[in-house]
Amino acid sequence: MSNNLTTSYKIVNLIADIGNTRSKLAIYHDDILVNNQSYNKTIGSAEYEQFINSHKPINNLIYSAVGKLGFNPSSVNISGQCIELSHRTKLPIELLYSSKSTLGTDRIAAAVGGSVKINNNDVLIIDAGSCITFDFVNSNKQYLGGSISPGLKMRFQALNTFTENLPLLTNNKLTAAELIGNTTDKSIISGILNGTIEEVIGLSDKYHKKFDALNIVLTGGDCHLFEKALRRHFLSKKNMIFADSNLVLTGLNEILNFNVN
Repeated sequence: MSNNLTTSYKIVNLIADIGNTRSKLAIYHDDILVNNQSYNKTIGSAEYEQFINSHKPINNLIYSAVGKLGFNPSSVNISGQCIELSHRTKLPIELLYSSKSTLGTDRIAAAVGGSVKINNNDVLIIDAGSCITFDFVNSNKQYLGGSISPGLKMRFQALNTFTENLPLLTNNKLTAAELIGNTTDKSIISGILNGTIEEVIGLSDKYHKKFDALNIVLTGGDCHLFEKALRRHFLSKKNMIFADSNLVLTGLNEILNFNVN
């Protein structure tokens, strides 16, 4: 870390996004992302601790955990606030979701991140990870809800699990799919990838027809598989499509600062 970084910031925030299959740790100096690391969920606590210890002293911590937390927050020894994100946390957006207690914290953080990236405008956040979630925040910073469907990995696993003979394929290194698969493997890839792309485009189109000034922000490990397709579909308005791999981290940091300041 350079001397410029160590002398120019006021607050050091530690952000932890604990997902279903992967986790991310990040360090923000005020609103600036300084460092982040992605981990497979099979790692032990030592890897988390190594990242955390290399960025001490830390002022504040926020964590969102949809899976098992890989470190003990009380051991971080922060000087400020430690927040476990929930629907009860004070937020810079208003939740108009009917069952707030069931709303995933990853969706809350992504919604806040989208509202930060697209300020004072309608925004649809598409998170393509373990699940494919749609989350909508209007121009008044009100979260209305969205949708949840299986992610690509889950769809591949379902075909293998609930049939006798179909093989288990993965979405690793998947970039495109032929329309007409001339082998069983290619037919599976065509059905899942092309079908999911059509699903994402179709739902996005419905949102756009309902909210004409819509902006779309993509995030999640598989978002690159949908970005080009959405840009082609909305060719005349392709500048309304954005991709941000750190959207959830941005949202978590925004929530933390909103509670600290």
